[in-house]
Amino acid sequence: MAPSGSYRYTCSSDGALIACTVPSLDENVSSACLTGTSVGYNERCSFSCPTGYNLIGASTVTCTSSGNFSEPFPECVVSYNRQCYFVCQTGFSLTGPPSVTCTDSESFSQMFPRCEDNPVTCIVPSLEENVFSSCSPCTSVSYDDICSFSCATGYNLIGASNVTCTSSGSFSEPFPRCEALAYEFNALVQILSGRRKRAAVPIGSPEVQNLLDSIVLCKPESVMIG
Repeated sequence: MAPSGSYRYTCSSDGALIACTVPSLDENVSSACLTGTSVGYNERCSFSCPTGYNLIGASTVTCTSSGNFSEPFPECVVSYNRQCYFVCQTGFSLTGPPSVTCTDSESFSQMFPRCEDNPVTCIVPSLEENVFSSCSPCTSVSYDDICSFSCATGYNLIGASNVTCTSSGSFSEPFPRCEALAYEFNALVQILSGRRKRAAVPIGSPEVQNLLDSIVLCKPESVMIG
């Protein structure tokens, strides 16, 4: 059976076909000669590398009468001063530098990192005043865990109500804060106190605190002010 491929083939003096089998190409090497196919005697294979890589070795090799190529197949290596970046799969943490640089000595600036089977966690920061959370401050939560937030009565949540621990060991969004509902709360105070003034009453004022202390709930639908 004739070797595969769309090349010319030559017979040796004993009538055998002369052909060379293309070996596995190095990663990032491009060639019209495909791995596992055959090329005929005196046919050539040319090679190239993608942007950012240098071709190390011959750019062209020829199939010889011995059935072997004239030179070893080349490889593509990262160009000088280019960087390689590393990340780990979910559930693993990176030990070592997150990136290395190819130097002019054809070596990398640092040893390559490794991925270790360590659980990814996120540290819960201190919560701002009046913020309540399902996650306790200064503790850690596991990857993909969710922290939920709410505010004390009279305050509005500014920011995300839920954040997630990501694979990078940080939360998906900043923790929120709680801001006082000055207008709405003061309007409620004025209604409960029977006043209809437009002037805002500071939430922390003794007047408001005394009013709240004097409220006695009798029924869900009624309020008594002392």
